[in-house]
Amino acid sequence: MPILKVRKPKAIFFDMFGTVVKTSFIDKVLFPYIRNNCDTFLANNWGKRVLMRDINLLREQSIDDGGPLIAKSNEPNDKIRRSVVEYILRCQEEVRTNEAIRIFRFHILFDALNRGKIRTAVYSDVAIGLGDWAIKQNIDLYVLSNGWKYGSMKFLKKTNHEDLTLLIKDYIDTDAGSLTDPSTFAMIVQKLGLQSPDDALFLTHWGVEGIAAHRAGLSVILVTTHRDDIIREHTEETKKCQLPIIRSFNELIFTHDAPPASTLGSSVDDWSGISGSGTESCPSSASRSMPNMSNNNSGGSNNGSVNKSKSNKSIQSSSNSKTSAYQSKKTQI
Repeated sequence: MPILKVRKPKAIFFDMFGTVVKTSFIDKVLFPYIRNNCDTFLANNWGKRVLMRDINLLREQSIDDGGPLIAKSNEPNDKIRRSVVEYILRCQEEVRTNEAIRIFRFHILFDALNRGKIRTAVYSDVAIGLGDWAIKQNIDLYVLSNGWKYGSMKFLKKTNHEDLTLLIKDYIDTDAGSLTDPSTFAMIVQKLGLQSPDDALFLTHWGVEGIAAHRAGLSVILVTTHRDDIIREHTEETKKCQLPIIRSFNELIFTHDAPPASTLGSSVDDWSGISGSGTESCPSSASRSMPNMSNNNSGGSNNGSVNKSKSNKSIQSSSNSKTSAYQSKKTQI
């Protein structure tokens, strides 16, 4: 297993999905749970103030975006329930999102987490790494999220590696700004009182976010698990930034005399074997073990295996398509 030695940072920022939580967790666990349990959730919580408020918001939204319309409050409860389910499922199929839907989805998922129906699928190397960095090395850990920071807290509290919120210093959500904007990272560094941007290390699965952080002066390392992940992020911009890559938190070692990641560049990156004819294969990925992500859904299969006979061009096209769809769904959670 290759080892990347970098200067010990004062703070580590990381995003949730793709870096800490498997990317398929949304598609294979969260969305199926909502689809299969929406009506049961409504029945079990009918009449409660929070749920009825959610339904009122959804009813207004269904009018604004053209439906399917949710039945009026004076109609039979069964009809209202059916119309809510129809609206939620249609929005899910069309990857349609708005604030009312997001709040309702969160409430279903929080209920599932609280009752032990699902657990957040955190990579084993992540749980070990976070514990070591926070407890043994006394590094401040921050979660950066495109979603709601309370949601990030809930997902990290109920994981397959127990409660990880005890390791986190704070959570930063989209109120701070877009994670694709360098000024967002500059503002976060200033707010946290760090003396220099490269006192912070940003670990991310997404090249576009890594580029933004790099341009703000942060040390950045891409965390990719599979060959097609690397190919997907092999853009002109990431090549210019020469962002280092690891495939597991186990590959990262902090020392006081090592250079910051922002200065390492292509001396440690893994772009070799990607450009050119497409016949060369990237180094094999480090193992990231994944248990079942839910009591009722397997969702733990490894979808990173790629047919090596495919050209890089075809893999790049497929990866970009998957990334675009995934990023759209990512913003819904």
